[in-house]
Amino acid sequence: MSEAVTLSPELTHSLAVLSRACLTAERNWRLYPRSHPAVRASFERLHKTLAETIPAFPFAIGVAGDTLMVDGAAPAGADPAITELATLLHEHDILHLTFVLAPPPAALESLLELLKNDPEQVRASGGPAKVWVSTRHKSISIQQIDYEKLLADREVLKPVGRRDQLWRSIVQSLDSSSGVLDAAAQKRLLEIAGDAAEITALAREVTASRVTAGGAPMITAQAAIVLATFRQILSVVGVLTPDRRQEVLANLAEASSDLDTGVALRLFTGECEGEDAGIVAGVLAAFDDTSTARLLAGALSRDRQASSRLAEVLHTIAPDSARKKRVLGFTRALLAETDFGGDAGFGSLWSSVEELMLRYEEKEFVSEDYRESLDQAPARAEAMADRERPVELGGWLDSVNEDSVRRLSVILLVDLLKLERHPGSAETLANDMVEVAEDLLAAGDFHNAAALARALATSAAARTPAQDAGRAALDRLVRSDATKGLLSLMADLDETQLLALREFCDAAGPLCTTFLRTALYDEGYTPARRRATEIIVGYGEQAIQYLTPLVGDERWFVQRNAVELLGHIGGRDNVRLLQPLLRRGDPRILPQVVATLLSADDPGAARTLQAAMRGAGGGYRDALLRALVSQQDARIVPYLAQTLSDVDALGQDHALAIEAVTALGRLGDDRAVPTLAALLAQRRWFAWRKTAALRRAALAALLKIGSAAAQAALQSASERGDRALRRLVRHAARV
Repeated sequence: MSEAVTLSPELTHSLAVLSRACLTAERNWRLYPRSHPAVRASFERLHKTLAETIPAFPFAIGVAGDTLMVDGAAPAGADPAITELATLLHEHDILHLTFVLAPPPAALESLLELLKNDPEQVRASGGPAKVWVSTRHKSISIQQIDYEKLLADREVLKPVGRRDQLWRSIVQSLDSSSGVLDAAAQKRLLEIAGDAAEITALAREVTASRVTAGGAPMITAQAAIVLATFRQILSVVGVLTPDRRQEVLANLAEASSDLDTGVALRLFTGECEGEDAGIVAGVLAAFDDTSTARLLAGALSRDRQASSRLAEVLHTIAPDSARKKRVLGFTRALLAETDFGGDAGFGSLWSSVEELMLRYEEKEFVSEDYRESLDQAPARAEAMADRERPVELGGWLDSVNEDSVRRLSVILLVDLLKLERHPGSAETLANDMVEVAEDLLAAGDFHNAAALARALATSAAARTPAQDAGRAALDRLVRSDATKGLLSLMADLDETQLLALREFCDAAGPLCTTFLRTALYDEGYTPARRRATEIIVGYGEQAIQYLTPLVGDERWFVQRNAVELLGHIGGRDNVRLLQPLLRRGDPRILPQVVATLLSADDPGAARTLQAAMRGAGGGYRDALLRALVSQQDARIVPYLAQTLSDVDALGQDHALAIEAVTALGRLGDDRAVPTLAALLAQRRWFAWRKTAALRRAALAALLKIGSAAAQAALQSASERGDRALRRLVRHAARV
């Protein structure tokens, strides 16, 4: 058996990165106005990612259910971002998405606009390919399902579904309530009665005009016209084929389960008399378990809660407890396939649904006044829809817009955590806060994410029952993929966004160093590295404990970056991390290590350097001394003086000694005078040239120092030195 072809790990990674960028841009495009910083940042990131990840153009991405494919090969392993993007494209009936050329920004804007639209609206416009052609962007190509072929097949299989003049005349007759149908219309209506899907389509079309001027559905009026449609269907059936009444009632019941749940509930719980009451009773009696479950699932998905009206319908259809349980089992199975059924709180919600449905008694849950208020709500909504809008309406709507609701949600979560006293509940609440914070970070809302992080950090530091939960949740948040992804955006953020990101990092605390330090793995001084360094330095010595992996990295430039960062932070804890780097003696980073140790206000740093100088030998000693010499800092004078007293200045260490003496002269520090005076006195019988060179360097250094102590040393050498030294002193004085 041949093995399935999979993409290479590199291409799989690129596809995952592209998927995440596309999903983030689509989500922000759908949630925020175009001027929002999160939209700009995610859009620019998508444009940049396309250029960086696509190996060559044209580049075709195939959609196969819950995954993406390239050249017939699937990704190596399941990545959530790839799965989510595949689902989004599949819902929009996109089979292939091809980037013919590098797309300009205008083409990407049109693509995000297409993905933002409701899939049903896209289908109504002919499908994504037809909609895309109208944008006239040639850099991207879209292949979709063959709608014409599907419609042609449907025409052959279901001739009753023709939307011809006869269909329109039936709709017009029902819409006007004239009730006059000729023989051809009655025959067509009889055909429609035999197909539940066609009954649903007819009911939806006749209710389409029952809306307010603002487009809001008039539920009561829509339920009334649906009931009139059912009455007309049963009337025709009763005249032409009375033996099919029970079959048609079953079709009406199935069609009712596919109607808008508000209309269906109003239809079956409204006040009816005479013939209409019999029709409603007959349709309810014809509901089977599957249709009932579909009706319940639709209502629960829409309202996200059970209601007494829904319980009343279930009680009417299935009064016995055994059937209720069976129907609720089917309903839960249907909801399990939806996003609602996958929510974290679905289990507790379902418990309340079962309790209400299985123990239906209105008085246990709401008062008579409240029930009457609920029943009158649709009528009040219809009446208010046609009134003049109050001047305060704009302010009211602003108070419930996306930003306000999100901000209110954050405030409520923070307050709940402050009030929580039970450790188990605190843990659940803290985990919910982490999930909300991750969504906020993905959307670029760093300010509200910072509020949640600050609350978790406060909880972790306080001696409350929520302390452990806050600490664990904060750690999970900082180490999450959403937080790690911030580093890839850091270079592209403007100053306002960067301030908001810093607010989040400050709120989350020094633990953020664990993801910020990743920027220091770049050899160059990139904008991301600069910004990450500034944030880490702001943590002070608290960040040092998280920098150990950088110091232990095998790459020299990562070690260099770590040393520079430690130098900016300062503090005594630096010495512990710098000692291994000092011992390694890499000449590429040794000057930076020495400079950082010299700048440390710590006796331990001085002892570390002195111990290194005493124990140095061979090439390491040379590298360490040159690292010291390279520092234009008077603090190196004692170290150079100690080195000159330990080396063989007239032997194998002659060149090194000359460099050290020259450096002492440049620094001009009086502390070097005794060492230089001692060098003037050194001589070796068979090394006269080296002796002369060392003395000339020491004399030049003393002359540069020029202090009283230096002049005294020169005077002593001219009076008490040997003949060669006195001659060198006189010559140096003349020069």
